[in-house]
Amino acid sequence: MAKSLKLSTADRTRSIPRVGVAAAAAGVLAVALAGAVLWLALSADTTMDRLRAEADRTSLTARVILPVPIGGAGAEAPPPAELSLNTAMAQPVAGNRPPPGTRETPALPPAPAPGLVEQTADGALPKIGADGRLPRQVYARPFDAADTRPRIAVVVTDMGHADAATNTAIRRLPPPVTLAFTPYARDLDAWLKAARTVGHETLMMLPMEPDSYPRDAPGPHTLLTSLGPANNRGRLEWVLGRGVGYVGVITEMGSRFTLSEEALSPVLTILRNRGLLLLDNSAAANSRAGTVGNRVGLPVVANDRRIDAVVDRDTIDLRLQELEEIARQRGVAVGLAGPLPLTFERLAAWFPTLERKGIVLVPVSAVIERPTAG
Repeated sequence: MAKSLKLSTADRTRSIPRVGVAAAAAGVLAVALAGAVLWLALSADTTMDRLRAEADRTSLTARVILPVPIGGAGAEAPPPAELSLNTAMAQPVAGNRPPPGTRETPALPPAPAPGLVEQTADGALPKIGADGRLPRQVYARPFDAADTRPRIAVVVTDMGHADAATNTAIRRLPPPVTLAFTPYARDLDAWLKAARTVGHETLMMLPMEPDSYPRDAPGPHTLLTSLGPANNRGRLEWVLGRGVGYVGVITEMGSRFTLSEEALSPVLTILRNRGLLLLDNSAAANSRAGTVGNRVGLPVVANDRRIDAVVDRDTIDLRLQELEEIARQRGVAVGLAGPLPLTFERLAAWFPTLERKGIVLVPVSAVIERPTAG
């Protein structure tokens, strides 16, 4: 049987040399530090979740994936840099200058323009001026209508949902790119003003009933085929009253609503009477928006391609090539995109190629009058 070894205090002191005392102290410190590291590791997920949640409202460093195209085909782009959200968005991307044919417009005139707003309980609604001025013309980004090159309009939707993505689009996409804002965005007036300050034309997103409603719904103010004209008018005017300075609206979802001429007619008549335009996102292949628009006298533009319906580099590039072919054949093409990092990356690489291809990037208002393809 092993004997129990008992040492007096003096014996213990004598049995441990001075260097041993130092080592023991170091060991205690190491254990304490290890415990602290363990605690940090265990709480890392919680900490990062909190930081991610705050990222849009702070100056945290974030990866902005917008490579600057250099050289020609096959040239290797530099890796994306770590940039501060508060400073990076103001840095121009090479090739993001307005192509020839567009007027250099650092800032569009402030909105609302005098005489083009009606104060209501739903906010300031656009209206046609007493002198006949139309909001879709007054708030449009200037473009040389005599330019006969094929035109492509790119519209980035869902602006205002995420601060960082919205700021990226406003500050780093070329001014001819049109930005479409959700009516549910915080500080929507400030976003609309910021977009105009750097030359972007804007649209308001108009939520409409999809086939999958009510499982899927674009918000509480969605226009529904089951509602009468008066209720849909109230929802429409709520959306229109969220901000000022936009040239028109773009349908959000709407695969069911845009098939109903009965539901569309009073809505599109209101848009016409307020001097706006409509961009149909073509959620329904046989949408009636164009037909009804022609009947009531509302300019309607139809989307040709959703650029990033499939979020894949090669697929996005293919959709952009298809827009080029449509523009060459028809004179005009319209593409929709979401505020996705990969989408921004591919657009940043594509925009500088348009000039040598004889194609011009235009705001969506410039496609109302379609030029004849040469």
